Amino acid sequence: MIKKHDCGQKFWVEEKWNGLTWLEVIIGFEDENGDFVEIPKENRGAIACPCCGETVYPHSLTKEE
Repeated sequence: MIKKHDCGQKFWVEEKWNGLTWLEVIIGFEDENGDFVEIPKENRGAIACPCCGETVYPHSLTKEE
């Protein structure tokens, strides 16, 4: 699903089952050309927003309408 940060940056978020519960994981973001860039698996989780530099967590994003 696509979710947005407060600054307007779009992120690609997937729900993953960890054996106990569903977790949201940021797997990519939209670049300045409108293309989605995948984040390597070892770097997924909290990331720095490429637009504003703020640390972004999946639960801090809002679902795009």
